[in-house]
Amino acid sequence: MDEELGCLDPARRARLEDPDRLRLLPARDLLMDAGVQAGMSVADVGCGPGFFTLPAAALVGPSGRVYALDISPEMLLAVQEKARGAGLGNIEAVLSEESAIPLRDAVAQFALVAFVLHEALRPDVFLGEVVRLLAPGGRVLLLEWKKEEMPMGPPIHDRLTPQEAEGWLVRAGFRIERRFEPNAHHYGLIGQTPA
Repeated sequence: MDEELGCLDPARRARLEDPDRLRLLPARDLLMDAGVQAGMSVADVGCGPGFFTLPAAALVGPSGRVYALDISPEMLLAVQEKARGAGLGNIEAVLSEESAIPLRDAVAQFALVAFVLHEALRPDVFLGEVVRLLAPGGRVLLLEWKKEEMPMGPPIHDRLTPQEAEGWLVRAGFRIERRFEPNAHHYGLIGQTPA
């Protein structure tokens, strides 16, 4: 979620919405498996064009809410257009900064941090904001690229190992509940804040 993402080019946006991405990362299944359910409030931190936002909104239903957070007005506009097209009225698009998310404390029971931690200029401050948004006992699903050479994704020097990502989460106050690999290219961590 650095400044260059504020000017996300159309080619990168197309990659974020590629059908192959859905095959590798079945958003609805990943969210359900991590505990997203009807009536919840979810913060999609660094939502991009809404790859996870819309499935989350469908899962939480009309009694729930999804905060789509991004530093890019263009990405938030894309989310809003998709939400209208899908008839989802429970998504609130919020223009944010990495170090300052303009939402009240404890606004969500669940946070999604998908492929943005490796881009954070200050991971400690960024995750501090994620913790602040979560109610006591709230969960986070963090997804990242494996730190391996592959023909897709960010440069290897920008990636985090699972141990590095887990370290940032633990230092922010999360207890790690589960580690998993949704496919050969990515890993996931599920953490929880103290109740």
